[in-house]
Amino acid sequence: MADETNPVHFIVDIDRLSAARDQVSQLRADLKAATEISVWEELGNTGDSRVPQAVERFLHGWRDGRDRIDEKLGDVHALLTFAIDTYIKADATIESATRPTDTAP
Repeated sequence: MADETNPVHFIVDIDRLSAARDQVSQLRADLKAATEISVWEELGNTGDSRVPQAVERFLHGWRDGRDRIDEKLGDVHALLTFAIDTYIKADATIESATRPTDTAP
């Protein structure tokens, strides 16, 4: 427990937050760049039209899932950006408040 003799130290590593944000950006880019699969080109003639139709339904769900993943990664990116900006502003405010002022006439 924190008290006057045992203060709590809270450290935020802006560089690591920035690296995490960059990784999220890269994940989003990789997800968007992932190639789409064309069932008819990949499967060819299976002899049963139900197979390509089932795969097509699966791919439609996969596309929807990728869209939701991208949306959530966008949310994480926004939160990381907000945290980075907030901590940078807080550091600047603290630094400014603790800087000695010139009291000479």
